[in-house]
Amino acid sequence: MDKETLEGLVAEAIFRGLVETGMLVSVRNAGAISARTVSTPILLRIYKRRLKHTGRDCILLRSTEKLVDFLTSYPNDELLMIDVAGHDDCHTFLLASHETSEILHWMRMFGKRNIIMGED
Repeated sequence: MDKETLEGLVAEAIFRGLVETGMLVSVRNAGAISARTVSTPILLRIYKRRLKHTGRDCILLRSTEKLVDFLTSYPNDELLMIDVAGHDDCHTFLLASHETSEILHWMRMFGKRNIIMGED
């Protein structure tokens, strides 16, 4: 996925209140952007298991719970996972429809920057 396409998807997600406005800067300054198809059931199984081990970190716990809720209600078997890699080794992960017509979920629990951005 190229930066221009992702910028458009992120701008729309910002408009819908799905991601914070700083995400657009992250995309524009990204060192690399990659996308791959992931299995919704497998991702759900992984994060249900991880949810049991999140500890007392409130942001991590709430973010993982939201991801599990999203994956539980998502009707399709595949998603597109988009990795926005910053020059500072920080990664931002977004989940989009397999057809990449829209961003559906921000995996907030990854990356130093995302945790610092705060809570909903």
